[in-house]
Amino acid sequence: MALFGSKKKDAKLGFPADPKWVHGEGGRFPKFLELDPEAAGLSGMSAVFAIWHTGAKPGWVYVGNSSDLAATFLELAENPDVLQFQNRGSMYCSWCLIREEFQSGVVGFLTRATKPEVENPDAPPEGTVELIPVYPPGMVPDEVKEAARKETEERARAATEAASVSENGEPAEMESDEESGDHASAGPSPSFAPTLEIDAEPSSSELEDGADSQEPEAESGDDAVPNDADTGA
Repeated sequence: MALFGSKKKDAKLGFPADPKWVHGEGGRFPKFLELDPEAAGLSGMSAVFAIWHTGAKPGWVYVGNSSDLAATFLELAENPDVLQFQNRGSMYCSWCLIREEFQSGVVGFLTRATKPEVENPDAPPEGTVELIPVYPPGMVPDEVKEAARKETEERARAATEAASVSENGEPAEMESDEESGDHASAGPSPSFAPTLEIDAEPSSSELEDGADSQEPEAESGDDAVPNDADTGA
C-alpha cells in the first residue's frame, strides 16, 4: 500500500529523502523521557522532530518543529496527552536539521504520513503548504543509507583535495553542511529512489530499544513506526 494510500494523488510528491535523523549513543534513538534536552545542547536549536512509542501496538505519538527544541521537549514531557503512552512501551524521539523555510512542508508530510496520535495544534493544515517528502525515523531503506554514506565520503574527499591547494596557495575555506544548506530537505533528491510504498507501522522489537524502527500504524493500519530493534539503525 502507498504511504498515503493513493498513488495517483501523491505521485507528484516524488520520492522521500533522508533528512538525517539524529541518533544517540550506540547509534540508537534517544529515549524521550530519559533525554536531558538542555544537556544534549538542544537549547535554541531549530529542527523538525518526531516522538513514538513501542509496545504491543507501537505508534507515532507526535510530530512537529521548533525554534527551541529543548524548550519544546521539556514542555511535551509534561503534556498528559503525550505521557499517556509511556506505559504502552518505551518512548523514543529524534530530530533533524531542516532549514526553517522548509520545516512546515516536512512537518506537513510527516503528519500526513504517520498520523500521530497526539494532534499538534501548530501543524500546518492540509493543503496550506507544499509537502516535502522525507523518511520518518527508522524508515530509511538500507540502500538509501548506503548511497548517502558514499556521497558523504566522496564530498569529504573532494573537500580535502580542494582545501589542500587554493588559487593563492593557501588552504581554501570549506563550507559547512549547515552553511551550504545540506540539511535542508527542499525536495526529493535524485540520489534517493526508493518506493513510496513503505510499511509505516513500527514493530515492538524495533521501537523499544531505540533503534531505527518503523512508524506506528496510520488510520489505514499500513503505516509503520520504528521498532525496538530498529531504533539503533
